[in-house]
Amino acid sequence: MSDLEPQQPQRPAWQRPPFEPQHTKSLKHGLWSRSDRFISVRVAELVNEARDVCDYLCDPSYEAALVDWAQTEARIEQGERWLAENGGDIGPNGGIKPAANYLIRLRAHATKVRERLGLDPVARATITRDLAQARRDTHQTKDIITVLTEAAEGDHL
Repeated sequence: MSDLEPQQPQRPAWQRPPFEPQHTKSLKHGLWSRSDRFISVRVAELVNEARDVCDYLCDPSYEAALVDWAQTEARIEQGERWLAENGGDIGPNGGIKPAANYLIRLRAHATKVRERLGLDPVARATITRDLAQARRDTHQTKDIITVLTEAAEGDHL
């Protein structure tokens, strides 16, 4: 070993080796994680499935709400999986685990966004009805404009 090579400091025997990049050793359930590395694939799948079911969701104006809903659903799935693998909702002291409490809030948020997007039957029926009415109104407006335009042109002749 030459004097130019960096020397590794001597680590005490009790100390663990350094973590590798992208490790998951400190991760518990990932529900509060700001990193989407565990859910990004599922988010894309959910967005595509929703767009297949409801074609109006392809409109760019739905993008933010759709991604919000998909992220929430993916986190719910992740949390449910973690709870199932780690003994359920009740902690060792007999109380509800924080992850289970957070899942309750995530489910409420997902329900609200799902309704806004029309991903439940009642909300979808309402949105479909409103879209049909808007198309009808637009068509009638165009017809009225056409009639008025033609009438105005007829007056000048």
